Amino acid sequence: MPTTEMIAFVAAVAALALGFIALLRLLATIVTHKTIRQVVEADPSHAGTRLAQLTERKEGPGDDRLGIILLAVGFAVLGASFTAGSTGGWTDYGVGASLFPLLTGAALCLRHFIITRAQRRGAGK
Repeated sequence: MPTTEMIAFVAAVAALALGFIALLRLLATIVTHKTIRQVVEADPSHAGTRLAQLTERKEGPGDDRLGIILLAVGFAVLGASFTAGSTGGWTDYGVGASLFPLLTGAALCLRHFIITRAQRRGAGK
């Protein structure tokens, strides 16, 4: 398979995946809006407390797990490129490809570290 076809195929699959994720988020928003309308129509006097419960932010898994996964992927691609044999050819592309998850993962881990450090300092005051 030529490189251009492979790049086009990867781009098409990524576009389909992102489109699917966008549709899922749209459906979640539609369900949330429908629930809010039903709460307001059913009991307007208690709508404030119900809306506060619905819009309350829930703690997600955070960027630390994603950062660690990206670092692992980056090191795996880097290791595979170095163990592939002689330098040159496609191994150079692997080293270049490993830089994206390595740098992104490192940035996410650093961001998580800075946020938790700031939260600890804020709680210590």
